Amino acid sequence: SPHTHRPTPIAPHPSPPPPQTMTAPVSHIPLVVFAERGGGLRALVHRLLPLLLLLLLHTSAVEAELPTAFPPGKSPLGWRFGPSRPGVQNCTWGVFEQTLDHFAPGVTPGNGASFSQRYCIYDKFARRSPSDAPTPIFFYTGNESPVEEYVNNTGLMWELGLKMGAVLIFAEHRYEGESVPKLEGVPNCLAYCSSSQALADYAMLLQQLKIDLKLEDSPVIAFGGSYGGMLASWFRMKYPSTVVGAISASAPIWGFPLDSPDIDGASTVITRGVSKPGGATDQCRDNLLASWPLLTQAARTSEGRKAVSESLNLCSDLEDGEEWELLTYLHTPWFLLAEGNYPFPSTYITYAVGPGYYPLPPWPMRVACAGLDENLGIGFTGNVSNVTFSVEVPGGFRVDVDWNRLSSPTEGPPSDASLEVLTRLFSRVEKAVSVWYNVSGTLKCHDIKSGKTQFSRSSRMLSGHKSGQGIPGSGAGKSGDNVCTDASYKGSWGPLCCNEDINLVNTLSQGVGNDFFWPPSVETREEANLEALLGPRGKLGPGCKQFSPKGLFGVPDASDSWSQWMSAFYGDKTIVKRPGSNIVFSNGLLDPWSSAGVYATTPEPIPGSGATVQNLTSDGSSIALILDLGAHHLDLFFSTDEDPPCAAEAREIEERFIRKWIVEHQLMVDKVKS
Repeated sequence: SPHTHRPTPIAPHPSPPPPQTMTAPVSHIPLVVFAERGGGLRALVHRLLPLLLLLLLHTSAVEAELPTAFPPGKSPLGWRFGPSRPGVQNCTWGVFEQTLDHFAPGVTPGNGASFSQRYCIYDKFARRSPSDAPTPIFFYTGNESPVEEYVNNTGLMWELGLKMGAVLIFAEHRYEGESVPKLEGVPNCLAYCSSSQALADYAMLLQQLKIDLKLEDSPVIAFGGSYGGMLASWFRMKYPSTVVGAISASAPIWGFPLDSPDIDGASTVITRGVSKPGGATDQCRDNLLASWPLLTQAARTSEGRKAVSESLNLCSDLEDGEEWELLTYLHTPWFLLAEGNYPFPSTYITYAVGPGYYPLPPWPMRVACAGLDENLGIGFTGNVSNVTFSVEVPGGFRVDVDWNRLSSPTEGPPSDASLEVLTRLFSRVEKAVSVWYNVSGTLKCHDIKSGKTQFSRSSRMLSGHKSGQGIPGSGAGKSGDNVCTDASYKGSWGPLCCNEDINLVNTLSQGVGNDFFWPPSVETREEANLEALLGPRGKLGPGCKQFSPKGLFGVPDASDSWSQWMSAFYGDKTIVKRPGSNIVFSNGLLDPWSSAGVYATTPEPIPGSGATVQNLTSDGSSIALILDLGAHHLDLFFSTDEDPPCAAEAREIEERFIRKWIVEHQLMVDKVKS
């Protein structure tokens, strides 16, 4: 099957360049670029009356000067889209000289022993009175993108920072943006790209900034989403004296093989988004499932291929044997639409992995289903969950499915009556996938051959392969003295996956009976398990090979598709159940990566359930926070009036936990000092 090949490791959260609208200068010296500032809190009482009541309940009055560029409104702080929303224009930029290798600094050459790490600070929310409790620090654990992406989008930090008088710090991940170590002339220059090195960077940066800001006793709360959420939780686990708690949003830390996630978990969640629990209809789900075998069978005749080509608005007529390529093209957008299934227009995913700064519509999965929620008279018989079923169209056209094989008792092309229904179905599938492919509004037709409009869903995942195949990916190898010659490379995720064998297997399979995809991504039912797909545990495969031709070296020559090192270094599922761990793991049930999230028990998607809490620890210090209508780390974004109830509820719960952690930290500090 063509769907078994998933070659390139791509992050659970995409890696976009800085937003096009960013105009603030970025430098290796601090630059103060602030909005105009107004008076203290009392001057804003009439505009902030609802918020004032909440502040009086939870905190002492905050006399910090608040930028008048952040006007309040109907949303919790009134920060919506546009110029009023805080972002990089409010940063004080700085750099910190980091050790290239925190764990063996003596082995790095003199010309590559350190690098400049960029960070953003905003301190205008901070309390000014010496009698106030220590100012909290909210710290974003930068992930696999330039740090501007997180400054501009992590609204939760800005909103809670104002309410709680916090200093905000956003740190850039090594090998991203302006924080790339020297590569050219450095032996094994990619060897220092790992999550463990990144966490050490953050610990050292915070240690120095707390001194510089005179905030030595201040509690630090880590925030992060996706891989950044993984980092936030691991930061708390590995450096508990540095951070007192963590908000870990959409963090797939249970996606490694030894955690035994469902290998089709991502596809199952995607299906939820085109079904009733996700706000769409079950009819949409059923029509999509029916379309794949019907399209494939119809394409076996010249008349059928013509109808398929026209109804799907293909740039060129489909040729015999191209139906598998077409299916891949039609499957591709759904993972991306599911990640970006936000209640507001958003460029967060499209700018990262799509055509650019073009917003998806609110609830894009529902928009895609708008034409597919009609009952076209297509019927199912048999066992869909066992992938042994038949699909019949009015007019007599029928397709029998047995795993990845098709047959039809209908000889020749579909009848006119059947062809009319098929044309309607396929044209609606075209409109659905165009929500992604034509987000720019400029697409004239679908060219499945050029690849220009195609982003392979499977390429977003580092997936296991059968024994002996290893994990192909971003490149490594030996060539002479392994001195790197490329000076222009930027990007952390590829080297991270190679160096640490990051293999998130909740994305490994689809079409095996639990989702709306077909055909199955494995050849037989017996292969739909980790052992068959990854090979024997402990057997190493070839390492990454694609970097060395570019003059970049340092990643391992062998790979472990079972990710045993990650499980050994960061711990198994029991690690999050330790009392006092202080982590909120939030997951939205519309996000494909939620299938590798942290839960006490597998959550049931109950429409209208809002935000629900599962205690992970006996003392309630760590929880799983579940958003019934949440896409990829929805809770980290700025609040909007369009948010479903679960988003506001989740942010309130996260605020309560942060306040609790701050109080506990202060009690500990007072006890030590006394």
